[in-house]
Amino acid sequence: MNVFNIDDINFSKSFEEILKRGKMDIDEVSSTVKTILDDIKRDGNSALKRDIEKFDRWSVGDDSNLEISKESMRRAYETLDSEVKDALHLAYDRIERYHKNLYAKVGGWVLDKEIGTKFFRDQKRFNPPRWD
Repeated sequence: MNVFNIDDINFSKSFEEILKRGKMDIDEVSSTVKTILDDIKRDGNSALKRDIEKFDRWSVGDDSNLEISKESMRRAYETLDSEVKDALHLAYDRIERYHKNLYAKVGGWVLDKEIGTKFFRDQKRFNPPRWD
């Protein structure tokens, strides 16, 4: 995690770099993401493996390598420092609160045909593992 101090000599330059992140062309990004998702919908794991190789520079090999076990996730989580864990929990709590408020406003879950996500009324709450 980068920490910025207003008294640092390079603060203005660093801060400007951060501000540039918010100015990306969201339409271009959305188009790229849509293309990736369309490829995966059409070609399944083959497309997923191509994209992993392209973006992560890792050759997946067998489809079974796409699955991450709960134990692997637990070990990875345990290696995170407490600041990262706190940030993840804060993000989770905010996202959960946002969706609970949205659910209350619309009176149930909705169907978003654009991204192919299906939600149903009275859907049980998703409870991901929290290991601390």
